[in-house]
Order: sequence, then C-alpha cells, then structure tokens
Amino acid sequence: PIKAQPQNWMDISIGRTDFALVAAVSTSSMRAEFAEGGELRAHFVVRNAARDFHPFLEERDKLDQELGPKAIWDCSDAKKSATVFFVRNADLRDESSWPAQYVWLADRLSKLHQVFADRVKRVPKV
Repeated sequence: PIKAQPQNWMDISIGRTDFALVAAVSTSSMRAEFAEGGELRAHFVVRNAARDFHPFLEERDKLDQELGPKAIWDCSDAKKSATVFFVRNADLRDESSWPAQYVWLADRLSKLHQVFADRVKRVPKV
C-alpha cells in the first residue's frame, strides 16, 4: 500500500521510473473557468520529457481518441517534464460531494492507466 503523505498529490506507479500517474487536489485553481472553488486533477507524467515523451506525441491523435475530448496535453519544450491530464472543478469543502469526486478521480486515473501503461513499457530504455 501507498503511505499517505502531507501533500495535495499522490504519485502512483505505472511500471517504470520517470513515469507516473498523479492524483492531485487543490483548494484553488489557476484556471479561469474554475475561479470559484478548487479542482481535482488526474495526470500521466513523463519526468524526462526531452528523452521519453516523443513516442506519445507521435501517437497523439490515437491517444486523444482513446482518452476522450477532455484530456489536456502540457508538453512545452521548455519543461523538463510533460503531462497529459484531466481536470475538473471541485468544492472540496462540500463533504457530500466527496464520493462523486473520488469516483471521478478513480475513473480518470484508470483511463490514463489503461491508455498509457503498455505504451510506457515500450518506451526504449537508455
């Protein structure tokens, strides 16, 4: 089991070093459409984007079809890491909405795992 840490995110192994799934919550948002309240995020992270992200970019159209229209790609060349993620508005103070928030987060993490886990194993090791 994964030990809970005093932070607002949790890394989840996807089978290789330098790749991870990340579940994150925040009581604020930098996204304009979520100006009120917080947000939930489910990420697929490539920690060494310069070396390992290219195979995913080559398949982006296919990956977008598998992930669905709400997936966001953050793969700026200036960054060391790259991520594909889902995000949604969430009022974390409303405990009655927590079960639905958990389901949303688990569903998105599951989708990211389904789409990326086998592909991660095929990325050439250096």
